[in-house]
Amino acid sequence: TAMSEDSGFYLPRQLRVLHVSLEPLFFRGTLLDNLRLGLKEGCANADIERAVAVCTRLHCSEDLIHFLYSESTEHWSSVLSQTQKHLCVLARALINDPEVICIHKPTRAFGLATSRKAMECLQEFVTNRGLDRDVSATQQRRPRTCLFTASKPSDTEFADMVVHVNKTKGIAQISREDVTLDMLG
Repeated sequence: TAMSEDSGFYLPRQLRVLHVSLEPLFFRGTLLDNLRLGLKEGCANADIERAVAVCTRLHCSEDLIHFLYSESTEHWSSVLSQTQKHLCVLARALINDPEVICIHKPTRAFGLATSRKAMECLQEFVTNRGLDRDVSATQQRRPRTCLFTASKPSDTEFADMVVHVNKTKGIAQISREDVTLDMLG
């Protein structure tokens, strides 16, 4: 267990926390292998149907979905747009289904429609304790949390709590209505 002496904050050993990097990172391998990174072989989350379902929910392109079925280890990464690569990174996080996702500016590479869809998926991930999972079993799963920094004012409508961090003013909880473009810089 990790316990901070100062704050009394407790982090259970079995809690899985996944950090999503700002830049899409991939290794040499198939797209499916890249999306299943970190999952054990045979894990229910690792099947191709789950990967396709999550990518479909995120409105990934047909080309991207096609590459999930491909054994190609090179071609897919050179064909996907930057937006599609960012969607892949988000899909990887959702497929891994950790208890906590920490993500910096999850919508920065997206237009408004894709941003909204991505944020809806993250909100559903928290609400249903996983994305594209059996809703009837929600209460049997551990709670989910998504910590994110906003890049667009519209991102904050999906937050349960908005916290502003400022070098001179410190940390303060604020209302969504008080968020300004300067704060998101």
